[in-house]
Amino acid sequence: MYFHALRYLIGMASRTHSDILEAVPDEAEFPALAKDVSFHEDSWVWLNGKFLRHGESVTPVSAHGLHYGTGVFEGVRCYDTTNGPALFRMKEHMDRFFASAKVYGIEIPYTLEELTEATCEVIRRNEFKSCYVRPLCYLGTNSLGISSKCPSEVAVLAVPDLSNSTKALKSCGIRAMTSSWIKFDRRMMPTTAKASGQYLPK
Repeated sequence: MYFHALRYLIGMASRTHSDILEAVPDEAEFPALAKDVSFHEDSWVWLNGKFLRHGESVTPVSAHGLHYGTGVFEGVRCYDTTNGPALFRMKEHMDRFFASAKVYGIEIPYTLEELTEATCEVIRRNEFKSCYVRPLCYLGTNSLGISSKCPSEVAVLAVPDLSNSTKALKSCGIRAMTSSWIKFDRRMMPTTAKASGQYLPK
């Protein structure tokens, strides 16, 4: 969201403050300007070595990751190029994916090459030219104990475009504010890991 906001601000740099305020729609108008980025039930995902339809990829309600946020993830952009879909810095993203899992002691039972091939196949099966890819590894189900040894579940999913901003919304800009929340200290939680449970307060 930060980079999207930055692009809007750069684009409006030549406009006066009053012009920008007048261009921004009322809050009630914003929902109508947002795109639907929900998943389609028949889209393809990869889960634990198998390709499934999104509607078939289920997680038990007792999954450790669901209760305690024990999971790591990445966000990889895929761009439409003259040579076909191209993943942006896939290796670097996957290196961080594995590094985040190591910080939390979560084992990813697949190699970087296997996950890269799974990602490419998800893009091919969904016939995406450009998209946002989300590799995810979380602890599955065994017991509700917080220190329980649970199996790792690994998934790769993709959506055509993560941004919910339409051209109309981009043309009029956004409202921004300084949050009263302060990011937690690295001594409290491993800030270098891109982890599920700690991501929300970031």
